Amino acid sequence: MGTKEELKKSSLFVGSVSKVFEILEVFDTNTPSLSLTEIMKRTSMNTSAAQRYLYTLEVLGYLEKNAHSKRYSLTLKALFPASNFLSQSALIGAAYPHIVQLRQQIDARIGLSVRYKDRVVYLIPLQNNREAYQTDYPGFSVPMHSTTSGRMLLSFEPEPEALRILSENPRKPHTPFTKIDVEDILKEVNV
Repeated sequence: MGTKEELKKSSLFVGSVSKVFEILEVFDTNTPSLSLTEIMKRTSMNTSAAQRYLYTLEVLGYLEKNAHSKRYSLTLKALFPASNFLSQSALIGAAYPHIVQLRQQIDARIGLSVRYKDRVVYLIPLQNNREAYQTDYPGFSVPMHSTTSGRMLLSFEPEPEALRILSENPRKPHTPFTKIDVEDILKEVNV
């Protein structure tokens, strides 16, 4: 299989489908709603194209437009593909009973996360009885440097790949204890 750019040159690649997902993916935890102008800027689409895609996504029920602010946001329908993935995943099906049992035994925050590209994605996040986190939901993702599970996943990578991941991605602190220095992180994952 070729690079992403090589694959896009295939006659099988449908650019309009790519643009639809590009729009859906600009909505994140920091931007639950976006204006037409913001969407155009984030996707590099012109006004006409952005308006057509947004209208179509609104008619299909994946986006809604606030009548007063004219800002777009995702609807509940955007959850359906994710819900289907979670219910059909063999990994989640096999791991879930064990994660629930372990959480009951130790009453600690526990879950299942995986690497997706250069991020950690939580598939099964279970909270404990003493504390709750707003980010404990399936699909939440964080940079690999900023979480224990991400650093554990980094420890399985060859050092050049771990260095690439750390160097090419922003390393902002998410808590007062988040390590952001590449050498400090590498020392921790190469123990």
